[in-house]
Amino acid sequence: VDGFKAWLTSQQSAIQVAYPLASPLTYTLTPAQLATLSGYNAIAADAGTLSVTYRADPALTLEALESNLTNAILSLGGNVP
Repeated sequence: VDGFKAWLTSQQSAIQVAYPLASPLTYTLTPAQLATLSGYNAIAADAGTLSVTYRADPALTLEALESNLTNAILSLGGNVP
């Protein structure tokens, strides 16, 4: 047992434990909030501290920019081929 405890201590930065929660956490998101989550997201918690890492999907970002630019041109009376 002591040897196993020593091994666990030496490996603590590499060990991950996953288990089902008795009552899962749920969140309600609006469509705008859900769209914001498109891309890569990593969420981690450590005893009450929450860390969120977000990386946008470049293709989705370019698509949104193109749509906004098209709408701006059309609203000014221009034509978009």
